[in-house]
Amino acid sequence: MVGIAVNALVLPPFYLDESDSAVRGLAHDIGALLRDMGAGLAERQLVAHARTWLHRARNLETRLTHAEEQVRQADESLRWNTRCVAHARRRDVTYGEASGTRDRADAG
Repeated sequence: MVGIAVNALVLPPFYLDESDSAVRGLAHDIGALLRDMGAGLAERQLVAHARTWLHRARNLETRLTHAEEQVRQADESLRWNTRCVAHARRRDVTYGEASGTRDRADAG
């Protein structure tokens, strides 16, 4: 009970490692897919690999959703952590603001 109170009121946990890992994993998977696509296109093997590339690209959407959730959780953990509030820094862009900017860019 005391541990819960300390985490909730005094030192809530940061979720930065999970966020970092999810974003890096997504970036790695995107890079690997693009490298494989580039090599396949250079060797003119589009037909042989297109179905696999499409499947891998569609799986990236799941990874993106997971990474977005991890970043959102890290953002909230920083927002409510008293250590961060006590050491007020310049205003950082939140996940929601960055996501909204991305969505507006996609629509434009």
